[in-house]
Formats: sequence, C-alpha cells, structure tokens
Amino acid sequence: MPRLFYPNQFRVLDIYDVLSQNFVIFPFNFHQCKVRLVTFVVFTSEQEKIVRTEILNGIFQICHRISNLMDDYRLDITHWSTVEVVVYSYSMPESIILRPILENNLAKIMASLVDWDESMTASCKELVDHWVSLKSIESNPGGLQKMNEVMIEEFEKRGFEVSLIENAEAPYRPIIIAKHFSSDEKPVVGFFGHYDVEPADPSEWETDPWVLTDVDGRWQGRGVTDNLVPIAQRLLMSDIMAEQVNLFFILQGEEEIGSPFTLATYGSLELPSIDLWVEETGYFYKDGRHRMMVLNRSPKLEKVIEGIIELNLEDGRTTNVRDRPLNKAFGAENCPCLVHLLKEVPYIALGPNDDHSKVHGINESMDPKLLHISANQLMKAVQVLADG
Repeated sequence: MPRLFYPNQFRVLDIYDVLSQNFVIFPFNFHQCKVRLVTFVVFTSEQEKIVRTEILNGIFQICHRISNLMDDYRLDITHWSTVEVVVYSYSMPESIILRPILENNLAKIMASLVDWDESMTASCKELVDHWVSLKSIESNPGGLQKMNEVMIEEFEKRGFEVSLIENAEAPYRPIIIAKHFSSDEKPVVGFFGHYDVEPADPSEWETDPWVLTDVDGRWQGRGVTDNLVPIAQRLLMSDIMAEQVNLFFILQGEEEIGSPFTLATYGSLELPSIDLWVEETGYFYKDGRHRMMVLNRSPKLEKVIEGIIELNLEDGRTTNVRDRPLNKAFGAENCPCLVHLLKEVPYIALGPNDDHSKVHGINESMDPKLLHISANQLMKAVQVLADG
C-alpha cells in the first residue's frame, strides 16, 4: 500500500479568478517542481457544511491518486519545492456541478489537512520558550502574574472570550476561563489544565531549567510537559478546532501546590454543557505505543476511541486504552477537575508526553516529534464529535 501523500498548502479561488488564469482543469499536473491539484465545487451559503465536506472528500480522493502515482511510477515529490491545492469555488444557487463524493471521510480528511507541520512546531517552541523563562512557580508571584497575562493575551487574539475568577488571597494566579462558541449546534469540547509549574533547582539539572534547551532531540525545561507544551499545542490548533466545535478552556495557577482555591471554587461554577473533557495531556510508551486514558464511556466517546485506534494503526502504532484518569500528584480525589468538573461527562487524556518526560523530575523534557502525532489524535476526536 503506497504511503499517502498530503498537500502542504491550500488556496481557494473564485470562478472569476479561474477564468482569468490559464489553469488546466485536470486532477493533477506537474510544472516547475510544483504539483497543482484541482477539484470543482459549488459554494452556496445554504450548503456551506455540505460543500465543505465535498471539498475535503475531493481533495482526499486526489491525494490518493497522487499517492498511487508516486508508488506506480516511483515519483518522489516529497522533496519538491511546493505542493499546492486549488479548490475552485463556483458561486451558483443551483446544485453542485461536480460532486466529488466517494464516502463520508470527514474525520480522516480533516486529520490530514490539519497536519501539524514544522512551522507549527516552531510556533509552539517560541511560545514555550517564553513561558518557561517566566518561572511561574508559587515562590515567584511576578512570574505567575506575567504568565496568566500572557495566557489571556494568547486566548484573546484568537477570538476567545476570556473571564477571570480572582483569588483575593493570591491575585497573581486567577482561574482563567476562555470560551470560543460560534454555534449552539456545535458540540462543546472542554480542556482543563494549569499554567503554574513545579519548582526546580538549577544545580541538579544538566541545563538551566528556566531556559528551553534542545537536548538529544528533546525540549528540556521546567514545565514543558506539565503543562506548557500541551497548552501551547491546543492554542495553536484552536482556530482549526473552532471550525468544527465550540471550545471551553479552564486553567488554574496553583495545581502544583494542591489547588486549594480551585478545589473550593470549581464546585460552584456554572458550566456550559460539555460533550467531552480533554485532560491536560496524554502519554506514549517508550516503545511508541499510545496509552489512551478514558472515563465515562458513552456512544460518542466509543466512536472517538475507535477513530483514534484506527488512526494509530494507519501509523503502525498500537493503542492501550485504560479506563482511568491521568496520574495526579495529590491523588485523583484532590484534583478539582476530576472531582468537580468531570461528573458524568466523557473524558479522554490526549497529549504529547511520553515515558521519558520526567514530569516533576530533574531534566524534564518532551519529544517534539510527538506534537504531530498527538495533534492528529486530538483533531480526530474533534472531527468524530463534529460528525455526530
């Protein structure tokens, strides 16, 4: 079976742009180290959701054809300069001119189109590099204050509505609630986590714990796994996820000291109806297998589990599904999220941590290669939910 080729760049053209340019209306052609993939669709506001599915299925079909060509003719276009997909949008009130529908592959398609690439990894590293340097620990209130301000700024510039629950005794670490709701018809995915990190003694580390450092292909620094990189990853994916689901984030700033204010507060919160809670991160085994933790199984969650298992198999990865929450330093019974937020709502732990991460330990680190894999898993969950 050939390796499936996915494009790395997309453009949408109106029919007037098409008529004014000399494009070849054919599924693919090769020109100056560039691959141009073409499909026709009609776009009308009433058919927006249907048309989006058709566009994606059409691109997915063409990608399969390119993959087969690569295999049949031993073409290697992975090193070519640009891969471009052109989707022609033809504004007409009538039906589709050409309906490139094979089957309903929306979840699989979106997982590929939202592929985490090197630019996203670079953006994630840039965010986390700054966050690590803030030293957001309880003994450094200024760092925690700056961290929550930076988090608020990142959410707001992505269109989130942000509110704070102030802690009168520790105003430098409020609870942050960020919502991105665009339609009552969309399911709601909730994310909980924390922006504080564990203290670290520089004398015990190989590198400065407050400087993000590359060590043997891993990012090393205090808080990278718990919980800074997972938060950055989800922020960078939020625009894409928000196209399919409503997003709800709740982040505290005192998890590493036992969450005293949060435990006293979360129980009285009025929350939106959450369809799926996503834990602060997830795990991979040392041998590459995926460890997926779930709670409160429902028909929707079962579909999510099945979709991620299928995705893992396509990558040659096995999945160990465990009906239990992520380990908590103070015990699950003292985790405000598990105690007060979860209730009977389905829960899943997904994220880029692995058994080499050394959470809370000396030389805490994460493997940036797992960002791509865990991003696709998260998008699979989002797409399965959105697909109903």
